[in-house]
Amino acid sequence: MEDIIKFLGGASLLLAAVAWLIRSLTGHLLSKDIDVFKNQLKSEAEKELAMLTASLQLDNERLRIKLSVLESRRLEVLEELFSRLTHLTKRAEIFSWGPELNDIEELRKDGEKFYDSYISFYQYFEEHSIFLPKTLESDINFMHDNYYNAWMKVEEASNEEIKPLMEKLKKEMPAVRDKSIKIRWKIAKSLREILGVES
Repeated sequence: MEDIIKFLGGASLLLAAVAWLIRSLTGHLLSKDIDVFKNQLKSEAEKELAMLTASLQLDNERLRIKLSVLESRRLEVLEELFSRLTHLTKRAEIFSWGPELNDIEELRKDGEKFYDSYISFYQYFEEHSIFLPKTLESDINFMHDNYYNAWMKVEEASNEEIKPLMEKLKKEMPAVRDKSIKIRWKIAKSLREILGVES
């Protein structure tokens, strides 16, 4: 009986030792697997992050180039618009000074030249207004109505109606010219902002 107890005790100790050994090995292997898995996850995450960073940098560079091109285009549009508006304003000044000279034929000729400049300016403006701030676009449209209405009145007036119309234009046109000058200032300000010079 004593031998059986010794045997069972020894067997129990052996089983306990084997169980402990199995448990230790399993824990060790699992620990190694977890470390390997963690390292794999970290490595994959770093690769994905590097790829995402590269992709974002590429997108940012594309956007920067696109914005640079758009800014350059906007600069060209403002420059051309300023030039055309300067020409239109000169023609409008000549046209609106006609009444002061009381020369009907000269007024009609100046009106035709003004109208040509007016059409050139507004066609360009309508095709490129997307490049302008909304307030500037509204100001130009408002000026457009004033100039067009003045020209239409002269164009449609008979020689008898021209004299009183000339007197009316003497009073109205300086305000229209002032609007044109203010719009030129706004365009010039936008140009200076893009160029980075003082406004």
